[in-house]
Amino acid sequence: MNIIGIMTGNSLDGCDIVLTKFDAEKMNDLAFGSFDISKQLQKDILSLKKKIQTKKILLTELTDNSFFVNVHNRYVRWIYLSIKRFLKENNLTVKDVDLIGFHGQTLDHNPKSVASSLEDV
Repeated sequence: MNIIGIMTGNSLDGCDIVLTKFDAEKMNDLAFGSFDISKQLQKDILSLKKKIQTKKILLTELTDNSFFVNVHNRYVRWIYLSIKRFLKENNLTVKDVDLIGFHGQTLDHNPKSVASSLEDV
């Protein structure tokens, strides 16, 4: 199987994409790329994270919050455009891909992340 893996980390500096071929006993990376995020989308995601973490937006109300919906839609479109660009830059089509793995973007942890306690170290 040819599987695309997508990663956007907490630094929000971009989107990393890799295409890996998985055979019965081995795997080989076939292509990879990194795609910048716009400064405005980065700023809005960080603002959204802060609003959620300070309880100005409750997790139970996200789908009704227009700011969240706007940021979410722009984020998903950026990922879509990054995949489309990745395929084009690597002379690939959707028929070359069997599966896409994508975790999304973490906005908060419940319970709190262990990593957040390491920031003071």
